[in-house]
Amino acid sequence: MISTVDIEKWHLSSEPDIVVRVLASMVNVTSVTSVMRCPQEALGTLRRVFGRSSLHVATAQEDLAYALYVLEYSSGLFYKARDHAERAIRIIENLVPADHLLLASAKRVKALILEEIALDTPAGQDISEPSLLEESESLHKAALALSMMAFGEKNVQTAKHYGNLGRLYQSMQKFQVSTT
Repeated sequence: MISTVDIEKWHLSSEPDIVVRVLASMVNVTSVTSVMRCPQEALGTLRRVFGRSSLHVATAQEDLAYALYVLEYSSGLFYKARDHAERAIRIIENLVPADHLLLASAKRVKALILEEIALDTPAGQDISEPSLLEESESLHKAALALSMMAFGEKNVQTAKHYGNLGRLYQSMQKFQVSTT
């Protein structure tokens, strides 16, 4: 197992993002429990090295949010994932212009999480399901707009955002909108 000390040593290399690449490669050879410990450990290490409000930390927050989203997909326990996604967005918004491409990915992750929370909420519970779906729609549209500005219409990233928005519209039973 890779230790925190090893990760901190890698920070001194010319490529600080090596931590994320190494941890991602571990996903294929390690148990789920160990894999979830890795992004949490990486986040803690990056906070110590770069401070609580850096783009490295924001990216780690987003990565952890997505990992938790995938891990908890069958349980519906998305609140930790949501918290990490919101932290990532706050950090990024404080460090870069509002139209920066880094926001697209973080907003997409939060949108996916909110959609699942809304869909997993039993009818009758006062969690304001329509507003969660509407917030998810707003986030997906913002991510799509950022991707369009950066890459244009004919790009795989843009297509991914269109696909996510289409799936959301199906969840919202806006079938006409989902096909246009």
